[in-house]
Amino acid sequence: MSMRIARPVLLNYMFSPYGIAILSTLVFLVAWTFPSGLYSSLVDEPDLMYFDAETLLFFLLCVVGFCAGLLLVDLLLPSPELLASKIGYLQFSRFKLMLPLAVTTTMTTLAGLELIRRAPNLLVLLMSQQGGDVKAQFADTQLGLVGWGATMQTVVLWWTYWRLSTLEPETAGSSRMSKFAAWTVFAIGVIAQLALSTLRVSRSDLMPVFAGFAILYVVKKIQNRKLETAGLLSYLLFFPLGVAAVFVGFGLLRGINDMTVGLADFVGYTLASYNRLTALLKGTMVYPYGGHGVYLSAALASNNALNVILPLREAFGWPSYIDLWSSEFQAPQIAGLNDRLIWSGAFGYLFADFGWATPLILTGYGVFYAGVWRSMKSGTAFGVTLYPWVAFSALSWFSSNLVFDYRFTFFVLAAIVLTVYERILATRWI
Repeated sequence: MSMRIARPVLLNYMFSPYGIAILSTLVFLVAWTFPSGLYSSLVDEPDLMYFDAETLLFFLLCVVGFCAGLLLVDLLLPSPELLASKIGYLQFSRFKLMLPLAVTTTMTTLAGLELIRRAPNLLVLLMSQQGGDVKAQFADTQLGLVGWGATMQTVVLWWTYWRLSTLEPETAGSSRMSKFAAWTVFAIGVIAQLALSTLRVSRSDLMPVFAGFAILYVVKKIQNRKLETAGLLSYLLFFPLGVAAVFVGFGLLRGINDMTVGLADFVGYTLASYNRLTALLKGTMVYPYGGHGVYLSAALASNNALNVILPLREAFGWPSYIDLWSSEFQAPQIAGLNDRLIWSGAFGYLFADFGWATPLILTGYGVFYAGVWRSMKSGTAFGVTLYPWVAFSALSWFSSNLVFDYRFTFFVLAAIVLTVYERILATRWI
């Protein structure tokens, strides 16, 4: 007996790119209306964005451009809604399923051991809450092949979780020992990723992992018609609490024990990016490397391996990762803003390169997101591996232009490998 669905529009679209764009817009509106005096006292800078009409107009134009790209694909290439889409099952032995994760978990573990080898006092620094020094020390650390594996493990974890949760019914009924072993390997993979992120004191590596699990979990529940609207809303309330918990945990590693300082840090890494967007729009803040396309894709600008094959950095005169990162501290300082906080939001970075043409760039983003969402609904390896990342990137519009950052190249490579792996080893596709 199928469950009666109330308010199917919410279930169909809340975790789609449309719904995620709405959630990110709500974050912007919180920043835009945040009490000016409280903001300035917390972040120690003038509040430029407070009810600023130009900032509101620009942000909404970007969202409209993004949704126009989504609508374009939906009109030209319509696909079933999430509740009507069919889950693809694989008849796939658990042993074969766990092999990619076992490989990347090994590489992730080796990456962590390499960090400890390079900095024998690393654990002492972490236990003494000097995580800031650790993060600065490993800001541009290259770990070679094991580092690539550790990066790709994020999407391998997502793929493994989805496939374990949607095994073909006959396979799912195999021995309890097989099921226990598979989920144990999965748990070890999660722990390895958590440990490496902790050693690096990197929230940006860990938060996408758990956000991706949450997105996949809810999407699967909706497709299986096992989630009502009330349950969906409860997950939406729980999600920001999880984000705050990760933020507080890593703040403790960095020596932040005072609640007021912690709140200031939280506001600084979320709402303050829109204050920098306002400064960019008004011309009081200028990025030295703006206008060169360098903020469109860190995967193109900062990926050393890619630039050996395609010397884009040399061709366009793009700076190295460290030079670009350093310049982002100079810009707010010159503008009279807190130079400890550098994010200007995805739309702010794109504005630095494309100005008021940014909404047109977001239309292209919308087309890309719509394609990945279609793949997610059909449960393909590409959709399962890439949609959690693009969804997290849109939820993080307040931070930076994440979606095409240096990790994207590795995520696409992992998606290709997993697609081929499925085609070779799957005995049956239903």
